[in-house]
Amino acid sequence: SACKRLAALDTYNRDNLFNIGFCAIVCWLNWHRRNGVMQPRRFPAEYLNHAVAEYSALIDMWRALLPTAEKKEGIAFVRLLINRCQTSILHIRALMKLDELDTVYDYNNPVPLTADQAEKIDTILKEAKALTTQYMHLYGEVLPDRGGEGQLVSYAVTTPVFIDAVASNFNDSIAVFHTDTYDAPPMPDAEVR
Repeated sequence: SACKRLAALDTYNRDNLFNIGFCAIVCWLNWHRRNGVMQPRRFPAEYLNHAVAEYSALIDMWRALLPTAEKKEGIAFVRLLINRCQTSILHIRALMKLDELDTVYDYNNPVPLTADQAEKIDTILKEAKALTTQYMHLYGEVLPDRGGEGQLVSYAVTTPVFIDAVASNFNDSIAVFHTDTYDAPPMPDAEVR
């Protein structure tokens, strides 16, 4: 069933990727700093692609259920599930976009950027940020309760800020992210650190 498939995907994401619902900027900023530089996390592309494919399949499954829903509450719930699968895809694609920085910039051998590199990096960062903006707009279309509102606010002050932190490697105007550590609770999966 779709619910079992969603539960399996949730476990897969936590085990192989990241917890999409865990929005604590201090953890993102601590976890992604390597060699004093804020970097994309670089999850294996096959894991990211698998998650996107599963969310896409789930969207199709939920859409197939919509015509059979008889009550407005059922329709609202199915639309919520479709929305959250769509936003999860946008989030994953934003992080995949950040991974494209590796095709332009060598974090292990930082050298001054050429004009072409700077332009490509700027494009990648803008596209990643645009995906998070799309996420927030789409997520905001279905807010059944205050918990959803809180999650949206948490996302707004986490993933776009993380992208700004990655951009700070290439843009001195965001130098606030160049500190060694941030006060934060431990990450939910301490063994991954």
